[in-house]
Amino acid sequence: MPLHNFIEPKWHRRDDPGELRIALESCTHVYERIDSVKLPLQRPYSGPYMVLERHSKYFCIQQRGIPDNVSRDRLKPAFQVDSVLSPEDEALRFSSHGRPIRTPKRFQNTSTLFSKSTTCL
Repeated sequence: MPLHNFIEPKWHRRDDPGELRIALESCTHVYERIDSVKLPLQRPYSGPYMVLERHSKYFCIQQRGIPDNVSRDRLKPAFQVDSVLSPEDEALRFSSHGRPIRTPKRFQNTSTLFSKSTTCL
């Protein structure tokens, strides 16, 4: 009976994924890994911190207003999400089940109902 071939899980591999390495070279902010023993529900990374300088083995980041040299192995790029949605993006929203979300017609033109000439009694 053959034994199972176990493959080391992706999160235990020592090599750095290429996408993160490329993103780390161009990002403006990074997260720093906390290497101490953590309490339950404590975040594994702190930050984001602004990158001041990049070197081959370490990055110089600004922590609490003070420059600090940190090994690049402990850093992870911080990606920023644009929170402003255009009207086209709002029309293309989908539910968690994959169905398109449509607002009822009675809620689409609420700006005409409340104009500046209207007063409340």
